[in-house]
Amino acid sequence: MLFCNADCSKNTADCHSTFRVNNASNKAIYFSPVFDSSFSKLNYPPGLAPESQKCNSTEVKLYNRHGCYESDIDYFGKLYIFIFDADVIETTPWEVIKQNRLFLKRLDLTKDQLYNSGWIISYP
Repeated sequence: MLFCNADCSKNTADCHSTFRVNNASNKAIYFSPVFDSSFSKLNYPPGLAPESQKCNSTEVKLYNRHGCYESDIDYFGKLYIFIFDADVIETTPWEVIKQNRLFLKRLDLTKDQLYNSGWIISYP
């Protein structure tokens, strides 16, 4: 008997568990993908995972997760990506960042936008 989660039967073209962040800026950034647009609900800094959420200047970073983004976007409506200056993340307490909303940009992405971009998120 084969055991499989609900995503196994999906066509892999309809199931993306990765996206790429293209940092075209001249500064390192951190990014934090979430399914809630409220910045105050980010409970931990992306700096806790620099190997997966830090994108150096002119770097393209692959970000992986377990499960399909499509099913979560269907449920929550959008994927939100908060972009932070790496210097701020690495030198400022998280509570200060949250209190003062010290993020560079929030991207609000629909499934169609992600498909049209080839699952590449560009900054700036």
